[in-house]
Amino acid sequence: MNKLTTILLTSALVMSGSQALAHPLHVSHEGNKTLATESVDSKESAYENAQLILDELKASSPAELKNELGVMPVHLVNNSVTLKDDSYIVAQEYMNDDGEVRYKGLVNVSYSYLKAENNR
Repeated sequence: MNKLTTILLTSALVMSGSQALAHPLHVSHEGNKTLATESVDSKESAYENAQLILDELKASSPAELKNELGVMPVHLVNNSVTLKDDSYIVAQEYMNDDGEVRYKGLVNVSYSYLKAENNR
């Protein structure tokens, strides 16, 4: 009887160990993206427009961030996209074809997400 119990316990441990190996690991990844506003006449307006975009991103759900930032890796863990604290905005000055000085707000976003990977 002891031999049978030992065999059954060993089999159960081997099977549970195999199942643990089959579960994927969640590995953290990071990314960066720059979003641009439309052209405006003043630097202040460019900053304001960029700040609005950044505020909207900060208020977004992980699913919305995934779509807004285009985070689409294979095996992305649902609801894992989050903004990092080092996102910032700038105003970029440029001259168009007509020789007019214009401004664009740039939103530089850092984000992280989890990706399921096999642990083998």
